[in-house]
Amino acid sequence: MVGCQMSFFTLNSRVIRGVAFDMDGTLVDCEPSNREAVQKAAGQNLRINWEKYAGVKEVDILDGLIQEYGAHKVTIAHNDFLNACKQGYKEAIHTLQPRHGMIYLLDTLKQLLVPIVVVTNSDTEMAQKKLTHCGLIRYIDSIIGADTIESCGLKAKPSGDGYNRAAEILNIKPEELMGFEDSTTGMDALSSTEALAVHVVDHGTPEHLDAHIVIYGGRIDGILDLANQIRHENHQRFLDLSPEPRSPTHT
Repeated sequence: MVGCQMSFFTLNSRVIRGVAFDMDGTLVDCEPSNREAVQKAAGQNLRINWEKYAGVKEVDILDGLIQEYGAHKVTIAHNDFLNACKQGYKEAIHTLQPRHGMIYLLDTLKQLLVPIVVVTNSDTEMAQKKLTHCGLIRYIDSIIGADTIESCGLKAKPSGDGYNRAAEILNIKPEELMGFEDSTTGMDALSSTEALAVHVVDHGTPEHLDAHIVIYGGRIDGILDLANQIRHENHQRFLDLSPEPRSPTHT
């Protein structure tokens, strides 16, 4: 369990004791810059089909390109490709912003004392840098990056290992976890678990058939609506968790 006082909330009468977010494209609005960095690393002659590769690890994208185009056309080494992608991500960090409505949602969850975990196919160090730049790191209790997954002998997305690991870290049942994803790969991972799966649809990704809740990320009020639903359904909990007002100081 992460080091915080744990509470819970209900959503559509389901008890939620922890929330896990994908980072790229979900918490942080960085999918366009990520795609640009990966495409630049691959080269303009190797066009990447993002309907297929959104949310996929860089090395797996390169393996897919080798299968599609042949090793005689894809000559870049895996380490060189990965380093070029990471360099592109670093160069774009200053342009990143939180997805609209996310800070309000995160504030809502923190007011309810619900722990928040990030589950990402990015390395932990890169995730920390992006979340710090966007002012989101203060909300996050734990980060499960690709390096964390591998060190535990688990599999990255589209495996659901990261989300099951999040429930394990929080010491809650998998069905008491709520997860947010934007890509098909991420939703495949999330929906393979017992967590409540929220799909933030954006950047041409089709709505996932196994999503429990669908939010259209291009809408200004999509995430705000969900946060307000949580606030409305848990109104009494907000009152119970609010500090008692202090008596005025008399001089």
